[in-house]
Amino acid sequence: MSEDRQHWLDRLRMFRRTQPTPPPPPDRRRYKPPPCRENLRPLMSWQTKEAAQQLKRLAADLGVSQQMAIGEALNQFFQRYGRPPVAIGLTEPPASQT
Repeated sequence: MSEDRQHWLDRLRMFRRTQPTPPPPPDRRRYKPPPCRENLRPLMSWQTKEAAQQLKRLAADLGVSQQMAIGEALNQFFQRYGRPPVAIGLTEPPASQT
């Protein structure tokens, strides 16, 4: 009778209300960023559709990425308030297109 009882206990174990806690997973990120982004953090801003379109056009006119244009704007903002420019952006205006 004890074998029969053990058989049913094993089968019903999955229906226990409190399951044994699994061991914690190793400290691994699901996505490992490339080395070029190692010390960078994403910033996000909600803007109007018009602002997004204007940024896209201006960056295309200047021949730079939107990220570089935003970095330049951040650096100018920092300098305006006496802070050092630390954002990744244009260090000088792009060469004029002829």
